[in-house]
Amino acid sequence: MRKTYNIDAYIPNYPDEGCGIAPCCLKCKEPKCFEDMTIKEKKYALSGRAKRQRDEEIRRLRGKTKPELMRMLKVSTSTIKRALKREV
Repeated sequence: MRKTYNIDAYIPNYPDEGCGIAPCCLKCKEPKCFEDMTIKEKKYALSGRAKRQRDEEIRRLRGKTKPELMRMLKVSTSTIKRALKREV
């Protein structure tokens, strides 16, 4: 079932299906619409999102040792250190 919002009088019942970044347009926090981005901008936006998710996973698994995290997430020690440092 599609989500519909009445954006304004010119676009009644606009189907807000979202994109790869946000589930719906009206809840998106990006300054520029994903659909309007160039290919390079899209790659950057998606890679940043993936890094944030990976960093959150590293912080969630904080009780594990670095070698365990390296094996589980297939990342380097430096990546783990940076993720834990970016926590603040």
